[in-house]
Amino acid sequence: GTERTGLAVYGSAEVLDGMYRAVPIERANASFSLRGQDLAIDFLSLNLPHGTDLGVEGTIRGGSALDLRFYGGHVDLSLLNRLDDRLSFAGIADISGEVHGDIADPHVEMKVSATRGQLMYQPFDSLIFRVEGSLSGIGIHDFSMERNGREVWLVNGTIGFTGERRINVQIDTMGARMEDVAALVAPDQPITGNIDNIIKFTGTLDNPHAVGYVHFYRGSYAGALLSGMDGDYFLDDGIIRLQVFHIYSPMVDMVLNGTISTQGELNLDAEVRDLNFKRFAHKFPYPVAGHGVFHGQVGGTISYPIFRGDLKADEVTMNGVTLTKVHSLVYYENGIVTLDRTGFHQGEKGKVSARLHYDTHSDVLRGTMDVENFDVGALLALGNQKEDRVGGAMTSHIWVGGTRDNPSLGVTGEIAAGTVAGYPVTDASLDVSLSNHVLTIDRLTGKQGDGSFSATGTVDFNGMMDVDVTANDIALGLYTGLAGIDEPVSGTASVTAHVGGTAHNPVADVSLSAKNGGVRGGTFDALAGEIQVRGSVVRVNQLTVHKYVDGVDYTAHVHGTLPLHALTADADEMLSAAEQIDLTLSLDHADLSLLPVFSREIEWALGRTEGELTIRGSLAAPRINGSLRIRDGAVKLKAIETPITEIEVQVDALGDSIAIRECTGRMGTGSYLLTGHTGLSGLKPANYEFMLVMNALSVKTSFYDGPLTGALKLTEDTYWGETLPKVSGTIDID
Repeated sequence: GTERTGLAVYGSAEVLDGMYRAVPIERANASFSLRGQDLAIDFLSLNLPHGTDLGVEGTIRGGSALDLRFYGGHVDLSLLNRLDDRLSFAGIADISGEVHGDIADPHVEMKVSATRGQLMYQPFDSLIFRVEGSLSGIGIHDFSMERNGREVWLVNGTIGFTGERRINVQIDTMGARMEDVAALVAPDQPITGNIDNIIKFTGTLDNPHAVGYVHFYRGSYAGALLSGMDGDYFLDDGIIRLQVFHIYSPMVDMVLNGTISTQGELNLDAEVRDLNFKRFAHKFPYPVAGHGVFHGQVGGTISYPIFRGDLKADEVTMNGVTLTKVHSLVYYENGIVTLDRTGFHQGEKGKVSARLHYDTHSDVLRGTMDVENFDVGALLALGNQKEDRVGGAMTSHIWVGGTRDNPSLGVTGEIAAGTVAGYPVTDASLDVSLSNHVLTIDRLTGKQGDGSFSATGTVDFNGMMDVDVTANDIALGLYTGLAGIDEPVSGTASVTAHVGGTAHNPVADVSLSAKNGGVRGGTFDALAGEIQVRGSVVRVNQLTVHKYVDGVDYTAHVHGTLPLHALTADADEMLSAAEQIDLTLSLDHADLSLLPVFSREIEWALGRTEGELTIRGSLAAPRINGSLRIRDGAVKLKAIETPITEIEVQVDALGDSIAIRECTGRMGTGSYLLTGHTGLSGLKPANYEFMLVMNALSVKTSFYDGPLTGALKLTEDTYWGETLPKVSGTIDID
């Protein structure tokens, strides 16, 4: 008939290679019947790419009453990404559900299970959830996302899409990777780690409220290690509020309070309640200790933060140096770190003030530093050059420039009065600069007693050196003190030196002279010599010591070469001829009066020496050849009142051994005879055997006064596995 209510329509349809909003439809089939306003769908089948099958069946009565069932098999979730560029889905899912009720607000029930995919950048091995409800309220139940055999995400709650559109949803995150979460909420942030999070959404879709707690652990931000973060956060009126939010790192623990807007604008207070400097110790080459506080503000945006803060510490100890009133205003914006109004105090009068800038993008440095009355020893200790033998207060101005890899530096300074190795130094002045890896010494001058010193020149760390050093009439004890010799030394010395070559292959020419020197009661009248350094070899052209006795000039000479490698080589190391020590000591015109210089037990000595010794090999395995002769000498030992006289000695050095051919003398009315030999193990005696025969020696000491007769033998022996000297023999005491 012609009436619609009595009209019956039966049909089927098929579509091939169709498209819906960029989603390809490979094939669509449908079979249906229409009786009046009642539509019966026998089946509606869709075949989509990658084996996806979708189907619908059921009825729509009266044009509005729905009674439908739908299903999906092997659904490729990545097809949803074609509907909106902001979506990110992957995996294979199975879907089933029913739709009942009025078309204006139907009731929907749906079950979803999926495997091996990701949901908005959150990867999963399995995903299941159930949804039921209508536009007035959709319930999400039993939402569970698993990864690596454990639950990572849980979601339960309801969301309304009509009326007030109220929400009541809780989301639990357990052990998720922070990189995955950041890909969803902050894709431009370089953060890694693990995260546990609980957040409860209430309110409406138009004005949601949220309360949450987050625990982050074992991660990093922008390459900086983070031990953890935890704290409460709130969402109100589109603003995220952090409350007592803790950030833990290996060096600093910080507390944040403040807000983050939906546009990423920051308004946070940052507080470090205990800045423990020991936690920075691995950044320094020496011990660091102390405690401070830090308070600052974080503004700008998440992507471009602006940071300013105040650092204070009452006392910090660095390499044994105590710094007080430590303070700095720290500012960061656009990759530039500024340390403003930075400074600290040292001792009673010493203080430092600085202003420094560092561009993290270009590595450019710039700034100035003023040093006032700062102890030089403390300043050296801060530079990890601890030196207790240098004292005085320095006032200096320092500027910094260049880049981190190629810094520029300028230093001018003065020390009005100080000490070096216990000797006073006055009017010291410094003006040096560093640019393009070249150190320029424009001025380094000072006075010591009646003498003075100066240095000028350049050192190219990638090229040549050209430095001149002059020291006139400087106390000889200053040099020996710096060399670590803890003995009172008299006399003055003058040095002129030119240093050239490169840092790896230096060249130096040194002229040395000294006068009126003395140590341990022994004295010399003059010393002069020339020394050359050529790379790792020291050449002693001539080093002569003069001693005048009754108008006669007694001298000892040393000349030869001293390769530095020979000082550190092992005893069994094979050295070439050029690598071995080659020194000659000439004693033909020397005198025993120099002996107190070498032994504190000798009060005085006199007598001419003859002979020559050559030293070759290495310090660990020397070879000494030559002979030493003494004719009619005399020596006074401090412990014995009676001097030794009429000394006659003949000693022969035979490479790796020394033999005493003759050693006789008298003590008072008595006499002695010493013979023997020893091998050399480095500079130590080994396999030795000596015999001393004493005949009525007149010995007078604090504990014995009388003649001494006997025979003593000194050899090596082994006792409990240790080689020790052994003395045997007889002594007659009358």
